This record gives sequence, C-alpha cells and structure tokens, in this order.
Amino acid sequence: MRRPPANRLNDRRFPQPPPAEELAPLVYDELRRLAAAYMRRERPGQTLQATALVHEAYLRLAGAGTPWRDKRHFVGIAARSMRQILVERARARGAQKRWRSSTACR
Repeated sequence: MRRPPANRLNDRRFPQPPPAEELAPLVYDELRRLAAAYMRRERPGQTLQATALVHEAYLRLAGAGTPWRDKRHFVGIAARSMRQILVERARARGAQKRWRSSTACR
C-alpha cells in the first residue's frame, strides 16, 4: 500500500527521499513567500514574477533527481536555486547592456 506524501516526509526509516513531484505541493506556499521576498529586493520593473520564479526553480529541481534528504533540505535547495536564477538573469541583463554599448561605439 502506498503511503501519503506527508507520512513519507516524517519517516526517517524511508530509504529514498520523496521526489520533487511529491514535495513541491507541500511546500509551495513557503517557496512562494521566499520568492516574493527575493523579488522585493530586485530592481523595479522586473518581468519575472514570484510564481514564475518558483516554477522555474521547480523545473530545475525536478530534472536534478533527488539530491535532498527531507522537506527542509528541499526548501533550502529550492531557495538557492531561486537565488541562482535571479543572479543568472542579472548577469544576462548586464551582458546585454555591455553588448549594446560595444556595438554602438563602432
């Protein structure tokens, strides 16, 4: 008989960590709050919304297998993934600015 996801999260004897598909719905609200806090720290005029940030982080985690041990570890990895997504977007934006200015000088 298959156990509900909440029971699997609390069972220390469970040999395999639960997959992202089971964890994401349980921690979605927490991830959404974290993403909203990260977005408040960003420059005004961002096109990325907190919900999209959570979804993009989920897509990265779903493709990564299960490198987390439990729910708390999953939230930590998801938070780091969201911060990394924001860093990558900022770098790309800076690269676009540098590229535009270098072509305008020629």
